[in-house]
Amino acid sequence: MGVAEEAPDFQVFRGPGRPRFANRAELECAKLLDYYGVPWDYEPTTFVLLALWLCQVHFVASDPARQTIPWVEYRNTRTGLRREYRSQDWTSRPLQNVPLFEMQCVDCHNRPTHSFELPEQALDKALVLGEIPVGLPFVKKKGIELLKVNYATNTEAAEKIPKELDGFYRQNYPNLYTQRASDIGRTAQALLAIYNRNVFPDLKVSWGTYPNNLGHVDFPGCFRCHDGGHATAEGESITGECNSCHETLASDEASPDILKKLGIAERIAAIQKR
Repeated sequence: MGVAEEAPDFQVFRGPGRPRFANRAELECAKLLDYYGVPWDYEPTTFVLLALWLCQVHFVASDPARQTIPWVEYRNTRTGLRREYRSQDWTSRPLQNVPLFEMQCVDCHNRPTHSFELPEQALDKALVLGEIPVGLPFVKKKGIELLKVNYATNTEAAEKIPKELDGFYRQNYPNLYTQRASDIGRTAQALLAIYNRNVFPDLKVSWGTYPNNLGHVDFPGCFRCHDGGHATAEGESITGECNSCHETLASDEASPDILKKLGIAERIAAIQKR
């Protein structure tokens, strides 16, 4: 296998012999782990992450989507230390009367595959990538307005989004419309693509139907627990430090080395030149 032949002499590989990778993505991931000195194996049966995470966390959610978490229990499996954190609006209901969940990776990393966008971020991305011309007046404002319309079907969206955008520029900017009709048409198709990959009226999937718990910008995410409002009986609150859950690989760096290791530095540079 060509990928295996290119594999370097790994320093912290813990498996027998030399690893063989199915594709280049696996090889690059292994290089990243080795660079940071994280012991790894190919298709391991145990994981370092589980060995290092010497605690159990249980929580109560007051809604099916688990966006509101009023009660959290932390238990150190090595020392036996236990802490119970409650939000201010938590009532002292018996725990046996409410569903109790053990925290798993997917409680935060809940969109590993189809990550639904919100209209604002999706349109920003399209502008950065050049899919929508930045020189069209009020293109973001009008685009978000059209994306947020409650269309009954995708077919209706495909009819109305191009028609409404075309009419907006034809009526308000007739000279520009004549000069940049192709750009307006391209923008309409980009808006339609954003809509079609995020909204499915027949399945009752709209903007925000599936929250992304990674982070705390568009949805509560981390702040479901790390909001400063969950405290023990003694007044100790759950920390808001980011490093309590994950390590920051780069911060305030113009060209962090990690982007080169991940193989995306050149792509970002190309986008910035547009």
